[in-house]
Amino acid sequence: MVFLLARKLSGRPEAGFLAMSTFLAFFSTYRYGRPFLTNPPEVFWIFLPFFALLYWRPVSFSSRFVFPVVSGIAVGVGLLYKSFALAIPAGLGLAAGFWQYRDCRVGTFLARDAWKVFVRDGDFAGRLRLWFVLDPDPQAVWRNSSSRRTSGKSTSRPEGTSPPAVGRLQHLEPGVGYPLNAGLLAFPVAALFIGAFSRRAALADAEKMLWIWVLVLFLVFSLPSQRSSRYLLAAMPALAVLLALDWDRIGRTMFVMSIVTTAAFVAALAYASIRLRHYFAGVPLHGAAYWSLLAVTGIVLAVALLTPALTRACLNAGILLAFLSLAAFLRPFDGPLGSYSPEVQRWAQGKEVWVPYNFNAKYERYRFMLPGARIRGYREEPGLRATDLARRYPVFAVRLPAPETPDGKGRIIGQRLDIRSRQTSAN
Repeated sequence: MVFLLARKLSGRPEAGFLAMSTFLAFFSTYRYGRPFLTNPPEVFWIFLPFFALLYWRPVSFSSRFVFPVVSGIAVGVGLLYKSFALAIPAGLGLAAGFWQYRDCRVGTFLARDAWKVFVRDGDFAGRLRLWFVLDPDPQAVWRNSSSRRTSGKSTSRPEGTSPPAVGRLQHLEPGVGYPLNAGLLAFPVAALFIGAFSRRAALADAEKMLWIWVLVLFLVFSLPSQRSSRYLLAAMPALAVLLALDWDRIGRTMFVMSIVTTAAFVAALAYASIRLRHYFAGVPLHGAAYWSLLAVTGIVLAVALLTPALTRACLNAGILLAFLSLAAFLRPFDGPLGSYSPEVQRWAQGKEVWVPYNFNAKYERYRFMLPGARIRGYREEPGLRATDLARRYPVFAVRLPAPETPDGKGRIIGQRLDIRSRQTSAN
């Protein structure tokens, strides 16, 4: 969709390829693109009506039945993947798109398009009702998806459930949500926002509609008390198209800053790899192919930095190579070194094993690492030691820095390498 829309709006196939590579180079696509997450289908179905509206205009705006129904179906499917709360920005965004198409004339919009909004909203509301009809426990659906997930995010967070520092950062996150999602492309994206604001009167109609969707999502999800940049994911395809359309207007300095940041990221991977090799001497972690990949990535970034004519052309390629380098760096942690041995797995079968987690339900992954064990999760707390856990649980897993060993008495059944996410100042 990103490729087709950018090609259609610009009239140039190369703009389509640029938009596509930009969307793939966004860190949010790498971070939330894992197949077991619901984010990729959520982004696809929620953005689909906006793609259709712009790609087939003016027919889509004039449609009295097909487009309202099809867009309602698409949004309804997207809501089933994630949350009822997405109905608000999706409905407002599409309504604002029609209003913009009518040159912001309220009377014309109300006379010609307002009823389409009701048809569409009723359509995806009907899709949601099917969930309650087909699910064997509809009350649980309501409690989890509406009361806890949706309504809970609009109210104050219970005391003690989130560290104060995290709470303060959450208030700032919507303002930097789009650059955070862009990742290594944060500098061009920031320049895109500034440039679009400065020439807002000269924006084409299609650009205005894409910006409306970007701003609607931002405004809606700035209201709840719990804020996250992942709530803005559905606008990232639109942002990729806008960035491709404005690619040549953005100053080279912004691209150079992204290249330097990417190079620093790749250098950090190389440093971390050397440190791991020092910690685990004699253990084969990263082979020649990995170091060759880092070298190729560095060469591409150096060419982009030193050759002004190739800076824009090489940036996305360098970022994608950096993501590939990150995946290669993490690969040993998904292999035998990051897993429990078959002997440990057989020993744990049928036993109750308590495992750490620092995010809701993250302990579920241990069901794959210790198949057949009865997995229970305990929340990681600052200063929690193995001796404290031994008083609570007969069998447990504890996460420690690489050089350390568990304190106190006890038997170590097995070990594996792990990378801890959501670091605190103590880590």
